[in-house]
Amino acid sequence: MCGRIAQAYTAGELPELLDISAGSDRLESVQVSYNVPPSSILPALVKSRDGIEWSALMWGFQPAWMRKGRPMINARSETVRDKPLFKRAIRHRRCVIVSTAYYEWLPTSNGKQPYCIRAVDHGPLLMAGIYENATCAIMTRAARSDLQHIHDRMPVLLPRVLVDHYIAEFAVTQAAIDAAELLPLCSYPVTHRVGSPRFSGPECMTPVLV
Repeated sequence: MCGRIAQAYTAGELPELLDISAGSDRLESVQVSYNVPPSSILPALVKSRDGIEWSALMWGFQPAWMRKGRPMINARSETVRDKPLFKRAIRHRRCVIVSTAYYEWLPTSNGKQPYCIRAVDHGPLLMAGIYENATCAIMTRAARSDLQHIHDRMPVLLPRVLVDHYIAEFAVTQAAIDAAELLPLCSYPVTHRVGSPRFSGPECMTPVLV
């Protein structure tokens, strides 16, 4: 499960980061935070008439017809095509959420230890997602072998070359999910203070000794 991320890019940096300018005016509501909780506004790429464009989506999938229940922050890739809540979105409204890192908590004898997971080169993490009604969920998959000791799930992370294809072509969805095996990632323990979304500065991603 992915329930907390870092998003350290400003609205002005995001278009240059991926060389996509269409829809960049919608990013004004996106805030820099190294400790982003659900219900926050996230920068995302979505399909447009002419290709791919920026959008700003609330983290917590809630279609307009959904009257009861808590918004879903994650969608399991193994079942997303079959669940009534998600199956229309995965076919027609796929998005890519841009982040800097994500956090998971490792159970230990001294309580749960938070870990930061990010790209080895400190580049952006491009998370496959679905959206509807200006809300989104992050797709998850079984964790890679190098991350399973922290948590048994991880976001579906896309290489840049698959971003446009994932958004535009339903047929490449599984290939995008499988590609998460190839991305160079690193993980390290961080302060317990990331448990509170009020603590949202760059110190959230500073390694600590345990």
